[in-house]
This record gives sequence, C-alpha cells and structure tokens, in this order.
Amino acid sequence: MKWTLSPALSREEDVAGIDIGDRTIAAARVESEPPNGLRLTHAGCLDYDPAAPERQTALAVRALWRKAEIPTRTVCSCLHSRATAVRYFQYPNLSEEELDSALLLEAEETLQLSRDEILMDWLLNEQRDGAAAGESASKEGVLVATPRTDVERHLSLLSRAGLFPIVLDIGCLAVANLFAALKTASDASKVVCLVHLDDRRADVAILFTGNRICPRTVYTRAASWRESSDHLASCLTDLFKYHEFKLRQPAVEQVILTGRPADDDLTEALREQTRLPVDRWDPWPDIPWKSARADRWARQEPDLGARLAVGLGAALRRE
Repeated sequence: MKWTLSPALSREEDVAGIDIGDRTIAAARVESEPPNGLRLTHAGCLDYDPAAPERQTALAVRALWRKAEIPTRTVCSCLHSRATAVRYFQYPNLSEEELDSALLLEAEETLQLSRDEILMDWLLNEQRDGAAAGESASKEGVLVATPRTDVERHLSLLSRAGLFPIVLDIGCLAVANLFAALKTASDASKVVCLVHLDDRRADVAILFTGNRICPRTVYTRAASWRESSDHLASCLTDLFKYHEFKLRQPAVEQVILTGRPADDDLTEALREQTRLPVDRWDPWPDIPWKSARADRWARQEPDLGARLAVGLGAALRRE
C-alpha cells in the first residue's frame, strides 16, 4: 500500500515541513512568491527528550509551533525508523501494476513482514538519455518500505500535537530535495554525496545525472559519530562502489556534510577513508527567499540552516 497521504500539493497549499529528529524538532514554512518562486517565512528548532513519553514530545512540537509562530497545522513530516528500508531498484520496463507487485515483493523479502503489515512508496528517477536504438527502457528509482505500525505511531504523535499530516517523507530524500532546489550550475554538473548528520543517524544521498538519487540511511550504536567515524566511512565507501560499479554511474566527486556540526576529527577521518574532498554545508546563506522573521531566527539559533536542512526539504515537498 502506498503511504502518501494525499494527492500532490499545489504551490498554493499552506504547508510546513517538520522533522522530529534524534534530539531536535525542526520546522519550516514556505509560501509562494511570484512569478515562480517560494519564500521561507517561518523556521525554528527546539531540543527535546527522545526518551520521553509521546505526550511530552507532542507538547514539545506544540511549543515549537508557538515559538516559531507557524500559522498552518498542515504538514509534510519526515518519518525516521530503524526498520525502514530504503533501496535503489532497477527493473526492465514494467507497467505500473507490474512495478507495484515487484516492489511489494521486494519490500516483503526485505522487512520479513506480510504485505498487510507494510506501507511503501517509491520515487522514479528520470529516464537516462541516449539509450541505444531498440533498447528496452528500464524503471529505476528508490523504494521506501516500513512497518505499518511505525507509520501509525508517527501519525498518532502528529495528531496529538495538533498537526494534520498530508505527506510523509524520509530524511535522505528531503535533504536531497533541498540541495536540488538550491544548487548552482557548478553543483549540478558534479556527482555529490550529501550526508545529513543527526545524533545517531546519517541520511545519505548521492545526487547524479538529471537530479537522480541513490539514497541510504546509516545508524550508529555509538554515542556520537566521532566515535563511529570508521563505520560511517565504510558505509559511504560501500555506497560509492555500488553506485559506480553496480549502477555504472560516474564516481562520486565530493562529500557534503550538513546537520549536526561535524568536528574536525570526523571530517578528517572521512577525507582519509573516502579519499574525497569533504566540505561542510550550511544551507541558510544559499536560500535567496527569506522573510525578515526567518532571518531573525537565524541570528538567534547557531547552525540553524544545517540543523533545519531536513525540515526545509520537507517544506519544499510539492509532489
């Protein structure tokens, strides 16, 4: 069963993005700005206790909504669950019905759950250019599958907080959406790997030809990513090899870190083990469409743009 909760949003929808992370709740709201742009109007972050009962987390969400003065209760929310499977897929040309069946079977095998216990969705990548004459087109993209109980638990929390979720997203797709919206022409020509760091989760997305994406979510059992730099570097290296040799795509050229501040030791470890340039990205200076209210938030909150990256990406969700 598809997990998108409503049809695609229009640019006239009053929608906010929310990301309930490992320790921080981040939210942002955008609105249309003629002729064809969007303007960031509200943004904010608030730390909470992830071990607290649902009621306390819901109260923290309500407190952030008041603090950031967000006028809408309609949201696109990011679901974070260790049980969620994020898989790149590639099949010969299939009908929509055939693709649905193939992906459902893949989700069942990955999660080891029955189809009634699974919710899933997928994103189709743009078709490759220059296919050989007579070559059958393939369907490729990203499958996201998760236990139904995790979605229901997340929706229960949002409802308790007084929010109306109409779309669910995942962190690696949301941060990729933000980067794609802000990237320059030089960015667009590169194969880059985005890594959004939370306390114990890294949302990873390789962006390559034509806004195509190869995502992965990585978790650590250590207290911080600094203590688990080898694990993160190993996961990134494995993903780079899969992207280059299995998918037959150009090699990754750069690693871009955002989210929680990465200390110098972690950054240097990633540089050494991936043998790639590793740079820190704060999206805030790259956002051309900000209100004075949003800029005031940035002055009050250090690293707001990086901490808000997933929430901003969710706020930009339009399909």
